[in-house]
Amino acid sequence: MSRNVSSSSVLIENPSVKFSSAPERPPLRHLGRPSLRRSASDTRRRARGEMPRVLLLVPSYTRVVEPSPERSSFRTLGLDTFEVMKRAGTPIGLLRIAAGARLAGFDVGIVDSPFAGWEQERRVVDLGGGSSLLRYGLDDTQLRALIEDFDPDIVGVQCIYTVQWGNARALADLVKDIDPAIVTVTGGSHPSGDWQYAVPDSPYDHVVINEADQTFTALLQALTEPDGDIDAVPGIAYRRTDGAVVRTTARSPWFDLHLAEIRKQGVTEVLIEDDHLLHDPLYAMSVCELLRKHDLPWVDDAERRNPNFRNILAAMRSGLTCRALIKAMADGGCYSVYLAVQSANEDSLVESGKPRLNAFQQATGEIVEMFTEYGIQVTGGFMPGFVNPPEQPGGEPYIESLEQIEKTIDYAVTLMGHGMAYANPFIVTPLPGTKMWDFQKDYVVRHYDNGWSHEKATMATDKWSAEDIERMRLELLVRANGPDKVTEMVRRGTWPVDA
Repeated sequence: MSRNVSSSSVLIENPSVKFSSAPERPPLRHLGRPSLRRSASDTRRRARGEMPRVLLLVPSYTRVVEPSPERSSFRTLGLDTFEVMKRAGTPIGLLRIAAGARLAGFDVGIVDSPFAGWEQERRVVDLGGGSSLLRYGLDDTQLRALIEDFDPDIVGVQCIYTVQWGNARALADLVKDIDPAIVTVTGGSHPSGDWQYAVPDSPYDHVVINEADQTFTALLQALTEPDGDIDAVPGIAYRRTDGAVVRTTARSPWFDLHLAEIRKQGVTEVLIEDDHLLHDPLYAMSVCELLRKHDLPWVDDAERRNPNFRNILAAMRSGLTCRALIKAMADGGCYSVYLAVQSANEDSLVESGKPRLNAFQQATGEIVEMFTEYGIQVTGGFMPGFVNPPEQPGGEPYIESLEQIEKTIDYAVTLMGHGMAYANPFIVTPLPGTKMWDFQKDYVVRHYDNGWSHEKATMATDKWSAEDIERMRLELLVRANGPDKVTEMVRRGTWPVDA
């Protein structure tokens, strides 16, 4: 049940908690407690002339290793084991919010656990049937030592993958084991999109929703300053003492300041482009109030399905060609690109809100040839397994057939003939907080936190099983790339993209 608490927050009373971590995991020890509204330790730290300490973490990750599917292309190659790839990347989000927090005077540290413990891996869950969930990154002993040594007042944990939410929850539990008075905060794609379940179903005191560059610093200040007010921080969610979840709306003061500044610069009206006002009506109301405050009339351009194409058309009218752009990329040092081709089926693309241009095979083949001509390696991305909501309530959903996926496999093979270096298929996986997420949950047959990801199917329909989609993905890998490349990929654990 949801209702307005005030003009600046939303309350969810008695939030229902859906599964968000594997049942084989140990139960969490610090669930259900009211969110901390103050950092108790920062007062003592300030008394010593020190600034509050903030530790930002990427949790250790898990992945599935299991027998290859029966009757799959991997079995034909003699690859009897399938492994979800390991991954680690520069934590841009944490670096951005750390920069803002440091400018505000906070003492900030960052630990990227998967990268720091890349070579460490061990089995944490036996999934049965020869399948295992492996954990890589720093272990709990190492993480505990790092946290205790840094002695933080506040710990922030990034969770950008739904499949790693269980690891993020477990890390918050570890922090609370060390000291329940440490304030825990999480953000990233999963908790942002699924905050109404992430808040009651984890030991985190606060979830920062969506962009956190300024919100996180505002939250730190509210937690550590004598007159700090959590409810004045826009775009966060937390638990009240009665268990209800409060989300403050993102009526941000910086947007107010931005409008004031552009008004000074002579802007007389605003164009709101490619938006959906009913996605978050409370936020839309706050935007309207600010526009009225600054006397900025506005026009809605949402009926234009692809406003970004205007830039492409303008570039074409000015005489810019695709070849000239690709040459400029090569001259600038680009040696590899990733083309999100996705599907050979226009219906699959259009029904999911993606551009149908991706399915124009002749044009895409010519672009691949141009990149190759200028020495730029092309990896093509493909997505089998579209399951899309009906256009009208009560209508039939769109479910991509296995025959349509076969066309995408043929498309990948064709583009390899045009010079594409690798074909990289990822199974369609819903993103938290999107329309697809809410709709596709009804098709989920596997638990997200068991390590399933866009390399492992989570959904099944009356047209195909999860195993069918996995076999189709492996078929695309082998038919498009060839046995040698796939074998090398498995050996390395990632694509061999060379400069």
